[in-house]
Amino acid sequence: MKNVFYFFLIYLFSFQIFLFSQDTTNIVLDGKKYIKENNKWYVEDNSTKQKFLVNTNSITVKLKDTLEINKLYELNTRNKVKIVNKNILGFIDLEFTNKNFFENYNLYKQSNIFDVIEINSYGILLSGTKRSFLSSTVLFK
Repeated sequence: MKNVFYFFLIYLFSFQIFLFSQDTTNIVLDGKKYIKENNKWYVEDNSTKQKFLVNTNSITVKLKDTLEINKLYELNTRNKVKIVNKNILGFIDLEFTNKNFFENYNLYKQSNIFDVIEINSYGILLSGTKRSFLSSTVLFK
C-alpha cells in the first residue's frame, strides 16, 4: 500500500511538472491576445485566430500633441529607447534596448502622451502570387 501511495505522489508531481513546463503564456492588452510559445510572442487575430509573430524590439506611437515631443525625448533617454522612423502622419517607431518588452510597453502606455501606441507584428502580404512576411517597419523605408 505504501508503494502505491508513493507511486501516486510521484505520478502527481510529474504531471504538475508537465503542466507547468509548457512554454505557453497568454496576455490580453487593449483587446488583443498575445501568446508566448517557445520563447516567441505572437498576436492572435480576433476574427481568424491566426497568429502573427510580434516584433518585441519595437512599438509604434503617435503623440497626442506635437508639443509633447520633448517629453518623448526625455522618456526615451531615461529608458535607452531610440527613434527608428517617423512619418508625415505623426507615427513614430521606437526601438527598445531593454529586453522586457511588455514592461516597456506598459511604461510608455502609462506616460499618457500618446494618442496611439501599437505593438508591431509581422503579417502576411497577400498581393501578388507568393505570400511573404512583412513587418510594419518595412513600410516606413
